[in-house]
Amino acid sequence: MPRSARKESGYGIYHVMMRGINRQITLRHQKTSETMVCLRGKLRVEYCDELERACTDSFVIEPGGTNVAVSIPIGVWHTVHALESGTCILEMKNGAYEPLGEEDILK
Repeated sequence: MPRSARKESGYGIYHVMMRGINRQITLRHQKTSETMVCLRGKLRVEYCDELERACTDSFVIEPGGTNVAVSIPIGVWHTVHALESGTCILEMKNGAYEPLGEEDILK
């Protein structure tokens, strides 16, 4: 059942990611920035270019590593790859939840 948009400010979502299921999508959030904190495991966050459909920058984040979190600015195309099964992240946004539209998923 889809969630409806909330009026309150910020929220957080806890995700568990499995390596190897290959269900990554490239997406953007047009109204909020996003911060991801890796609580367990390891993942790679990639920033992407809409026209070239190519990775322009990437960050590996893991607890106790060089990077434990990444901040994704408003409107930046990005995708996430679990590098270890059972990777857990906390995703936080600086605004109310809004479902992604088709224009926010890079095909």
